[in-house]
Amino acid sequence: MVKRSLLAPLAVACLVLLTQMCAVGSAAAQSALARQPFPTVWSGVYAKTEAERGKQIYAQLCSRCHGPDMKGGLTAPGLIGTKFFDRWHDLRLADVVAFIQAGMPQEHEFYVPADSARAIVALMLRESGVPSGQEPMSTNVKIQHNILITRPTLIK
Repeated sequence: MVKRSLLAPLAVACLVLLTQMCAVGSAAAQSALARQPFPTVWSGVYAKTEAERGKQIYAQLCSRCHGPDMKGGLTAPGLIGTKFFDRWHDLRLADVVAFIQAGMPQEHEFYVPADSARAIVALMLRESGVPSGQEPMSTNVKIQHNILITRPTLIK
């Protein structure tokens, strides 16, 4: 009887210790994942054909304010190169797509569909020197949110 009364607390203590070890291991794994860098736009997040389609959509929806060359106009900023990276650096691909969908054109004459917004972003990336990949931009907002926009790295 004495052995049974000692065994139960020992079993509980082992269970608590095992649970804590698993939690610490899980926290360590989560910490390691948190240190992993996000994929960036430099990993080929759009397709060439998508950027070409974006060129046509841009001409219809955006060029009157941002100019035919995407360098900006009297009432709207430039969308490519340094101006693109100054505005969007350290933000997510989903941020640009959502901004175009919800905030453009400035007069809110209409809502830009998601596929059109992605195509315009693909064009902005291409014209900013970001290389294309094999696949079109993901339609999954969670995936877009995990793609970081970074400035180009300088070659030494």
